Amino acid sequence: MSGFFRLSPESLCCKPPSGEFSVQNILRCPVYPAGFAGITLASMDPRVAFVENVLGFRFENGFLAKYLELGEPVEDLEFWFRNAQVFRELLRSRSIPEPGHHDLLTLIESIRLDAQTLFPPLEGLEDLVFSTSSYKFSEEVESCKAQVISLVLAQECPSYSGEARN
Repeated sequence: MSGFFRLSPESLCCKPPSGEFSVQNILRCPVYPAGFAGITLASMDPRVAFVENVLGFRFENGFLAKYLELGEPVEDLEFWFRNAQVFRELLRSRSIPEPGHHDLLTLIESIRLDAQTLFPPLEGLEDLVFSTSSYKFSEEVESCKAQVISLVLAQECPSYSGEARN
């Protein structure tokens, strides 16, 4: 059996040899950190690339860098992925100049947060849901509100069917 490495039964023991201090004496294979060679689960998720391509302008060093910096929270990825889908759909159907892109994304974020937390509204609070009165959007962006509400509710509340309110 030349060429094979044989371990004595003593070396397979989990107890340290007499007189030595050690947690365990177990042979292990090398372990590489998650970011070894730039490969992470995030870099392999197609949603990350989609958000990067559609909303990369929103992040100083790009979406992937920010996502990794935050610790790759899955819930945040889904939130941004859905925002990117709505954003892309709006740009396909409307002509919104580039200076309005940040405001359009803010509108989408605001509507999504309301849909996740306030929809369906409690009786008497209907006017608070999807209110954008605290924002100063351009007319082009404000004109997208009904479509944003419909697109977001279709994602957040699949059973929703109806016209969105302004």
